[in-house]
Amino acid sequence: LADAGCAVTIYEAMGAAGGMLRYGIPEYRLPKRVLDHEIEIIRRKGVKFIYNCRIGKDVTVHTLQQIYAAIFISAGAQKSRKLRVEGENIKGVLQGVEFLRETGMAQKPAMKNRVLVIGGGNVAVDVARTALRLGAKSVELISLEQRNEMPAYKEEIEATIAENITIRNGWGPKRILGNGSVTGIELKRCTRVFDDQKRFSPAFDENDLTTIEADQIIVAIGQSVDEELVSHIKVENFRGCFKADPVTGQTSVPGIFAGGDNASG
Repeated sequence: LADAGCAVTIYEAMGAAGGMLRYGIPEYRLPKRVLDHEIEIIRRKGVKFIYNCRIGKDVTVHTLQQIYAAIFISAGAQKSRKLRVEGENIKGVLQGVEFLRETGMAQKPAMKNRVLVIGGGNVAVDVARTALRLGAKSVELISLEQRNEMPAYKEEIEATIAENITIRNGWGPKRILGNGSVTGIELKRCTRVFDDQKRFSPAFDENDLTTIEADQIIVAIGQSVDEELVSHIKVENFRGCFKADPVTGQTSVPGIFAGGDNASG
């Protein structure tokens, strides 16, 4: 938009620009100096950044509509999906996206000895490798999918194994164990991840169970759009995502557009 001659202002909830690139992708994969360089190029095009400004809390969309000719919503999917199993709220259960966000800030999360990561995608892999770097003594990844089905990039999986992180394939959480704090997890055998139409539809053998001891569990099974943002911006949404025209990107409200993960899910 800046290259097209538009005056652009970015409203950023955090204290620095970059979004998931800064607060979701670890330093070993994307050095912050590289990201800072890219952002500086954008800034020199005349783009203005307003930091520590959360839409719906520090400024309303209605106010922005009075100031700007158009609004583009590109906040991404910044919240972790929940497991919805017994014990998920026990102390010591962390959420993957939030864990990586804290890692990108000054105050790093404290790691305990035995860490389990639930998930089979790239975020789960990043979480596992980051936990090791933050001082965890042992890290194990629990994935519904078999090795060849895991959504994480093949090279990321290989790098994870090379760092002595164990991957336990074909298991899913039944319940998290603990009495005030996490002590472990009970898993059930996953017999199928996808149905005949290749849709995600896991099935389990409830009689094939195993228990693993753990001091911390980090859940990284997917992401969702911040429900507070969706409820504040009064445009049509579908399954918690902003509904936008596939060609123009415009939402149900003229002048408000949406794209990226917060529109696609």
